[in-house]
Amino acid sequence: MLSEHIMLFWLIIAVVVVAVTMTSADHINKYGRQVLLDLLPQMDTLPPTTQGTIRKLNELINDQDDLGNKISMKKNNRKRGRRGGVRAKLRRRGIKTPLPAVMFGNVQSVRNKMDELAANFKYLRDFRESGFISLTETWLQEKDLDETVNIDGFSLVRGDRKDIVKQRGGGVAVYINERWCKQVNVKERLCCNDLEYLVITCRPFYLPPCSRSGIEAPCLLTV
Repeated sequence: MLSEHIMLFWLIIAVVVVAVTMTSADHINKYGRQVLLDLLPQMDTLPPTTQGTIRKLNELINDQDDLGNKISMKKNNRKRGRRGGVRAKLRRRGIKTPLPAVMFGNVQSVRNKMDELAANFKYLRDFRESGFISLTETWLQEKDLDETVNIDGFSLVRGDRKDIVKQRGGGVAVYINERWCKQVNVKERLCCNDLEYLVITCRPFYLPPCSRSGIEAPCLLTV
């Protein structure tokens, strides 16, 4: 159907050119729609060179249409359901993020959760790529050894509850990713009836490109 319209178009052009060359300026033949449609079957009577030219023009127009379709398809070549955006880009950067990834949890006895934590660190990327993980209600005491609650690739800093406050519950701990930071200093620990906290400072290996050395350098030297 499309090719018939194209051939009709070029037939109209040919008729107009012939009419202009064969008639004077004050006398021009006028063709209606039906007359042009009646001329369509007579395309076979045109000279072979003219028919070949019309076919080449038809192929050229079709090729341009195909090229336009391919270009439009390339613009929408992203598959549906593919993840994108800020979160996906940050995950691809791994440990080198502008801000450290932080995980927080209330574990209520970290000793009973070691198998679950180890599985999370092994199989879940969010855990494995975290800068540090802060846990509350660890229920650890001084008699509990670090070896029983250590996780490969992470440094442990503990703030256990003292027996003089309460005998059970409480306690905080921080696991620091050794790929993110190895220089960790404990600034302060506090355990009282109303409050428990642990203050640490970390000096990571990586500084984002957007950081300004004139500001960060003095801060790092004081750590």
